[in-house]
Amino acid sequence: MEPAESPVLSGGRPGPHKIQGIGAGFVPGTLDTAHAARILAQRPDMRGKTIAVVLPDTGERYLSTGLFA
Repeated sequence: MEPAESPVLSGGRPGPHKIQGIGAGFVPGTLDTAHAARILAQRPDMRGKTIAVVLPDTGERYLSTGLFA
């Protein structure tokens, strides 16, 4: 998922948004957004299911933002 105001991962233009911690404004050449989905999709118990991958971090970088106020 990505902010609609900055759809960089899907090929759009970067723009301002209020989602902390994402959106550097570029896609690194080493990023393979479908890698985890492909690994999971190979499992027999995933046949016919929708796969969503979430890669969270600890959140400590955002303690000074309004999110934790």
